[in-house]
Amino acid sequence: GKLFFTSVRDPLELYRSLHAFGQEGKGTLRKRLREAGLVDTRALYGKRPGCFETWLDFMLAPENAPHLDPDYTPEIAALVGPMSFRFLRLSLYRPRPKLAKAAQKGTKQALIRLYRSQKLHGPVLRNETLNADLAALIESDLAPHLADPEAALAELRAGIRRVNASKREDRDSRPALPGATLARLRKREWFFYRELGYGPVMDKRKVAG
Repeated sequence: GKLFFTSVRDPLELYRSLHAFGQEGKGTLRKRLREAGLVDTRALYGKRPGCFETWLDFMLAPENAPHLDPDYTPEIAALVGPMSFRFLRLSLYRPRPKLAKAAQKGTKQALIRLYRSQKLHGPVLRNETLNADLAALIESDLAPHLADPEAALAELRAGIRRVNASKREDRDSRPALPGATLARLRKREWFFYRELGYGPVMDKRKVAG
């Protein structure tokens, strides 16, 4: 009788946020890479121009999967990028054996079938349109679970303040990513575009190269 829903975000923005978090010296990923001796030698978290692109190239390379997460096996990494892996893991009950078994088949379709048949959640809300998506959910599946759906809708329509919103001031000041890097992102994080409905990969600045 419970309603499960989840949220997603544009994968490029997910990567930018995760990198910024690591630049502050925070997060399990930063700790894991530091313990592996990769933070300083690869210049992954510096402030120099191109640092984010270097880090993103590192993240997207399947051979680096063992450094990112113990459950992100080479078989899974060969099929899907880190952010898609994270989303799939949160979408499934006891995901490790299920993802491993699907990855053994070596096809993207195997992961899609697994997701569609065994995902825990129903609706998927987008960070980019979160208030509107929440309102639509309240007007449908979520309404029976709320004491006062109309009050919830009123808050959303009033522009409820975001909690824990990013405080990055450099959101629009970083150099644009090369088109080749964006193409690689789309290839590795195909699940977001093929299954979750995101459009073409676009940096919010003018694409370089």
